[in-house]
Amino acid sequence: MNKYVDPSILKCISADKNLLIEELNGKMTFVEAKEIFKSAVFPKEFNGEHTKEGVAEVYNLAKKEVLDKIFFSLTSNYKIISMTWSQVAYFCKKYPEWLNKKANATLFLIKEAKHYYVAIVRNNSNGLSLGKISLGYDYEWEEILNTRVICLRFKTPVA
Repeated sequence: MNKYVDPSILKCISADKNLLIEELNGKMTFVEAKEIFKSAVFPKEFNGEHTKEGVAEVYNLAKKEVLDKIFFSLTSNYKIISMTWSQVAYFCKKYPEWLNKKANATLFLIKEAKHYYVAIVRNNSNGLSLGKISLGYDYEWEEILNTRVICLRFKTPVA
């Protein structure tokens, strides 16, 4: 578990779990992505960089907050907690029970080129849907909607 999380914003619910994300080559076809995300998918974004094995952590939002403050409550070094599109897809396929139920959002911090975004996964009647918004999007996510946040676990404290 990330020991430096602001507990007033996020509550870890996977501390005793080992949600392993295998090493990935960063290449996923549109067809493979469509098998996971039935409702919507961004085909060009699944071709990314090779990633090493990592462990994911799952948090519930503890209070109403905007995206940048949610992720900043984990660390100011977004690089160590962000995922690639392929890692998000892998997590959704391997650990669907950790995604938010109904149509409420599960949020993943992702990095594209030099910018950070938030991938939003929703569990709709048609299956999982995937969207993307700017990290600076000025909307307050609500804890009463059981918003979930998933990121990579980091091992050392970050100043």
